[in-house]
Amino acid sequence: MNLPQYFGLFSTFRYLAALFSLSGAVLFASMFILIAFHAFVAAAAVLALTLLFSQRLRNFTDSKFTKAYSNGQSGGGE
Repeated sequence: MNLPQYFGLFSTFRYLAALFSLSGAVLFASMFILIAFHAFVAAAAVLALTLLFSQRLRNFTDSKFTKAYSNGQSGGGE
């Protein structure tokens, strides 16, 4: 068995293994960043919608019910 002719093959396999492990690490990191980014965007959207609708609900209840109640028009049927 002549070893020097196999060293080139092993170095090629080592190069391919390093390349695939590097691409796997880059793929894992990019997927992690992508998932974290989407989680951040989803959390920001939920927060923004919650604040928006709570403000709208507060404005709605203030305008419809508290003003009517303060004017004595609560509609209690009495």
